[in-house]
Parts: sequence; structure tokens; C-alpha cells
Amino acid sequence: MASKLSPVFQETQFDNNGDPLAGGLILWELAGTSTATSVWTTSAGTVAHANPIVLNARGEPPSPIWLTTGASYKATLKTAAGVVIRYFDTITGIGDSTIAVSEWAALGITPTYIGATSFSVPGDQTLTLEVHRRLQTVNTAGTIYSTIRSATYSAPDTTVVVFNDSGVLDAGLSSVFYGILNATNPSSPGRVIITSQAAGQRRENLLLNGEFIRWSYAATQTATGYGSVDRWPTYRTGSTMAISRGTHTVGQTAVPGHPRYYFINAVTSAANAANNINMQQRVDDIARFSGETVTFSIYAKATAGGKLLGINMASVYGSGGSATDEAAGVNFALTTDWARYTYTYTVPSVTGLTIGADNFLGVRLWLDAGANYNTQTDSMGQQSGTFHFSDAQLEFGTVATDFMRRTEQETVMLCLQYYTTLLASFRGNSTTNAYCTRALPVLMRTTPVITLDTVPTYSNSSGLTTDSETRTSFREIVTVTAPGVFHYASGIWAVTAEL
Repeated sequence: MASKLSPVFQETQFDNNGDPLAGGLILWELAGTSTATSVWTTSAGTVAHANPIVLNARGEPPSPIWLTTGASYKATLKTAAGVVIRYFDTITGIGDSTIAVSEWAALGITPTYIGATSFSVPGDQTLTLEVHRRLQTVNTAGTIYSTIRSATYSAPDTTVVVFNDSGVLDAGLSSVFYGILNATNPSSPGRVIITSQAAGQRRENLLLNGEFIRWSYAATQTATGYGSVDRWPTYRTGSTMAISRGTHTVGQTAVPGHPRYYFINAVTSAANAANNINMQQRVDDIARFSGETVTFSIYAKATAGGKLLGINMASVYGSGGSATDEAAGVNFALTTDWARYTYTYTVPSVTGLTIGADNFLGVRLWLDAGANYNTQTDSMGQQSGTFHFSDAQLEFGTVATDFMRRTEQETVMLCLQYYTTLLASFRGNSTTNAYCTRALPVLMRTTPVITLDTVPTYSNSSGLTTDSETRTSFREIVTVTAPGVFHYASGIWAVTAEL
């Protein structure tokens, strides 16, 4: 029968001392099973090797190894005493075009189960098991797909922590396969930049102002809620904070893509189970996330070691809608160097739920969390410290792709639909009330609430207010106090359509 050369175990094999593995064994089985099967000594596929193959004094098989065309194998290398050294699963012959090539490669090392999201393997495997790489594992409950959250080598083992798409690892964990594409610089495109969003398209970054470019509220903030950076309210109870904007050093490479700014929050914790500080972004339209898996990523650091960052998400179904579904969260240990942290979450289905106005998916970053928030933060606890954040991204899928950097102009236009300010200034001639219609710069998310952020100076007029508010315009009304020429100047309207 037709055969192709095996891509593995043709050359000299070595023991742990670097000596040829004389008398070593190569066991051949059908891929993914423990069923022994034949391999061949010639391309004709008529004379079988012994199974297992016994290596000669040079640690080589006695003759080349040929695999049946169209078949898929598992090959296990053992010592003469039968101790497993390494194995390869799902092997096909070189140039065998009759069988589809899998997108998964066998790690070839037996894993040791640690917990629902972690396992270890012997040796330093961090070059292969890199952060963000995809994994397929075989467990008692079945196949689980995951993304690597961290991989740390501490002799003699590498410990791997993962985010599971669904389900958990279990004590029957027996095999690990890794995606053939690297997590960094893969051969497939990590993303396609979409400059306008048509029906059915998905923007890669679902967050606005993830670059922390636009700060239209104020340059600093200590009060709770919206108060400084657009689209990122920070809420506090009991504990205090001081928010400001930092500027990246020109030419730095720790956060790739040459970002300009980053977010700073100096937190002072006050001990109480109800006290907390969390910043968040609320992403419109919970229905579009129904049953979808999303991945959040952010670059972060602290100015001192030992600080934690908690992350969770919440499905908020709006006014008159179903009860909020708040997810259990995770926390990450920050260092004093920039690093990227990712959190993957499957949003609950909205089937059968009631969705009201102002519904959203909330992404929450916890900087200080009393015991009341243990579920949301994986018992992160309370802490004081100064935290820096850069390049926040939320996207559909299980992998954090390269950050999608918008221009400042694009970010501004997108943020204007939630909050903007307008000059309140007019001059006219009237004997009664005077009216002026103002156009808004973009279509607002919803009909805005309009208030005077700065009261104008009046001449022959008073009591500036508004009516006829729509998503595109509103009307100013001022009372004329003396017939004839009047004016008001230097006032500032705050136009708010925030979630």
C-alpha cells in the first residue's frame, strides 16, 4: 500500500544525559487512541516494523519509518524500561495530501491537572505555551477550548493558567494541543480595520476612547461618576481617588503602537465592606451581545508592587428591564512595568428577558473592593495605590487582537454622541422672550439632558433655559428684562446623553 515517510523519530534519539537512547522504544498507535497499529520499513508498505520499534545502539530505528497514506498516527518515545519521554499525536506522512492538516499540534508532553483553569507540564515550555495562544485539551468531560492567560516556568515545571471558552478542565486531563498559529505575529490577519460600520459588520474595539485621548469633562477628577475622561465614569464609595492624565514618553515600546496618553488614578482606601472604587465603560445595546463571547484587554501597571486589578462584566437590561446579571470576576497581580491583561466572558442570552431603555454591557475595573464585592473581584480586597491604564479594548471572540488605534478626530466624533459642551451666547433685539435654535454637532445617542454648566453674563436679559430638545437640536429661551437690544455671553451648555 502507498506510504509516506514519517516526519518524526527518523534520527538519533537521546536520553536525559545526552547519550543515544540505545534500546529505546517507539510505540505506534492510531491518532487519539491507544490502539496499536503498523508502520512500515519501506515505501511499498508491505513489511511492518516491530511495534514498538526498538532503537539500535546509535539510538536510531533499524530502518526508515513509513506511514500509510491517509492514516493518522500517535507515536510515543519511551526508554528501554518503558518510561514515556515524549509523544506526538495526529501525525501524517510527509507530503500526504489525502488527509486534512489539523490546525492543532500535539504538545507531546503529559499534563498534570491543577485546577479548573490550570495545569502544569515538565520543563520550560513557555516559548510554545505563550500568552494568548489557543489550546485544545482532552478531559474526562470532553474537549475543552481555552486561551492561555499566563505560562510561568519554575523548575522543573511550567504552570499554565487559561480562560476556558466554556466548561472546565478536570482531573481526567490527558492531552494538550496548541494552535499552530503563534499568538504574536501570526500568519493570519489579526484584524481588519473598518473605517465605517455597515449593517452586519463588527467593530473590532467596542469601547470608545480606549486610548484615553478625550477628556472633555475636566483634566482631573476626585468626585464619583463622570468627571474627567469621556466614556469612563469612575465610581467611589467611602474610599477617595485622584484621577489625572499621563503622557507616554515618546519612543517608549512597553505599550506598542505609540499611544499618547494613559489614565492615572491615585487611590486611598478606607476600610469598610461596602467601600470601593471602580471605573467602567457601558457599551450600548445588550441584545447584540446575547450569547456572544467577548474579550477585554488593557495595558496596566502600578507604581508599587503587590497591587491587584479586578475585572468583571455586567449585563444591564435597562429601565423596566430584567434584573442585572453581574458576572463573577477575576483579578490580576500588577507589576511596576506595563503589561497586557485579558479577560474573556460569555454574555448570557437575552432570550425570554425584558429589555428596557438605556440597556448596556458594562465592563468594570476594580481598584479597591470591600468584602461586599468579593464575587465581582475574586476576593481582591481593599488597597491603596496609584494605577496606570492604557489602550483598553473589547472585542468579539476569545482572543485579544492587536489594539485598534483610532485617530483623535474619530474618537472625538464617536464620543460627542454621549457628551458635549456648547457656547451659550447670543445678541438680539426684543421686547419679550427671545428664542434661538442650536444645532448639535452629531446625532446624540438619545434625547439629551441639557443644563447650564457655566451661567452666562446677562445684559437686559435673564433666566436662560431650553425647550424642544431632540437628538439633533434644542431651543434656547431667555427672558428680556428691558425692551430693545439684549445679549447673554460666556455661558456653557452641558449636553449629556450618557448611559
